[in-house]
Amino acid sequence: MLSGTRPREISMEPAAVYQCHSRRVKKLAVEGGNPNVVWSASEDGTVRQHDFRECSSCPRAGLVNQECRNVLLDLRCGGKKSLADPPRQPLSFKSCDISSVRPHQLLVGGSDAFARLYDRRMLPPLSSCQTRRKPPPCIKMFCPLHLAENRKSNLHLTHVAFSPNGNEVLLSYSGEHVYLFDVDPDNTSPVRYTADDVRDQLCLLPFHKEPRKQKSKRDKFPAKRNLCRIC
Repeated sequence: MLSGTRPREISMEPAAVYQCHSRRVKKLAVEGGNPNVVWSASEDGTVRQHDFRECSSCPRAGLVNQECRNVLLDLRCGGKKSLADPPRQPLSFKSCDISSVRPHQLLVGGSDAFARLYDRRMLPPLSSCQTRRKPPPCIKMFCPLHLAENRKSNLHLTHVAFSPNGNEVLLSYSGEHVYLFDVDPDNTSPVRYTADDVRDQLCLLPFHKEPRKQKSKRDKFPAKRNLCRIC
């Protein structure tokens, strides 16, 4: 670029404008090989499905005539403070992803500690945001063991994603770590939670007392031991 010349501005008109979310959209997801459909996850607690072949715009959220029937997943009252709690807390979506291998699988994460895996074929038909539905059951939940009963209000997911082969899911937490889970682990794996396995997944195994060792006078600190294991 020659000195003293201004860069050329290129303006592009959007092919579609959707204004139906009432709060910020945090993530868009697309299905490989299908450029006509996009999914949007928003802090308003809904995941919406937009088909470019059906419409290229929708009214702004809050208008009287705002009746877009594109809500695929409604978890506005689907949050949980712990694994055993019923889903009744407000939930804001922070991320979503579509499996590139099994595109019917939808992974979502939001303002609680649990990532949810859904089969889109098992979800109800698209609905309007004016109709509030009971949160649909997910096929799997993912959460690190030490966070499953952590009731901190600021603990939430910031990003969820499938691995390229669809066999693993990645979870990233705000102020915490990044975790990798198997989508289909064996029955003894401690990293998968299902809605019906609360008691089995959160159990304390008995531990055996270790024989006491004589401490030498040089030992200033006791040795560290694991007292229990959660599976």
